[in-house]
Amino acid sequence: MNKTALAFMVIFLCIMIFPAISGALDFQGIGGRVSAVFPKGDAGTNFGLGAIADLGTVIPQWEPLKADISVNYWGDTYDKANSPLKINLTSVSFNVRAKLQFTLGGMISPFMGGGLGVDIERTTEEDS
Repeated sequence: MNKTALAFMVIFLCIMIFPAISGALDFQGIGGRVSAVFPKGDAGTNFGLGAIADLGTVIPQWEPLKADISVNYWGDTYDKANSPLKINLTSVSFNVRAKLQFTLGGMISPFMGGGLGVDIERTTEEDS
């Protein structure tokens, strides 16, 4: 199966599953994300892009428990030291986070939480 077909299948599944999930959750909205990436090694500092969906309340009977999901991407191309090769590095991460919000009655709403994520990295070499 080629990558394009796999990408369309994932998008199609998300479109099919999302209405059922959003009906059970208190969907709050979606947003974008821009981040600075400081990788180790020869790759240089770069910018990452991402999207986040605030799923709102997870369990209706327990209002303070919230969740969000996100996907992030960044990539870089750099010269391999002492070699005529160029290295292409890409990273895509899929994350889910749960948070317990505390209400203090003011503008600040602290929370504690945790999450789980999968980071898929790909490195390719090519002659420069």
